[in-house]
Amino acid sequence: MSKRLGEEFELFARCIPSNAVEAQKWDMQVAFYAGASSLLTLIMEGLTPDEEPTNEDLHMMTNLHTELTDFHDLIKIKVAQEEA
Repeated sequence: MSKRLGEEFELFARCIPSNAVEAQKWDMQVAFYAGASSLLTLIMEGLTPDEEPTNEDLHMMTNLHTELTDFHDLIKIKVAQEEA
């Protein structure tokens, strides 16, 4: 497991209710890594097979980054609300 993905999962896992059973926590981890795998597939299949990135490649990466940043911000809000 990549340390970086593991760290991101730990942040994500803070949104899992504290009373969740181990099976639920496992299912969330599986869903998280399945999402990461899907994202990697989208990136790898979406890149132009040229040696240098194209404008379309950069646009795709910007869109993915924006979507993920927006979701990350929602997680931060949820964690802050639960900790308050």
